[in-house]
Amino acid sequence: IAQLAGEGDTVDPVCGMVVHAGDTPYMLNAGNLIHYFCSRSCLIQFKERADQSDEFRLGGGIGHDR
Repeated sequence: IAQLAGEGDTVDPVCGMVVHAGDTPYMLNAGNLIHYFCSRSCLIQFKERADQSDEFRLGGGIGHDR
């Protein structure tokens, strides 16, 4: 089931979940780009893999571990 992103929404670069930027405490300022995450777990995974390929940083992601 696809999620539709509305105004103020963004996509978690790790799991692909739609996240409302104003509602999540999990964010990371990476230069001129702010990434928003659905959970602490996704934020940590992103930080741990930040030195890997551009595909991951641009949303290639690894999926959610739930």
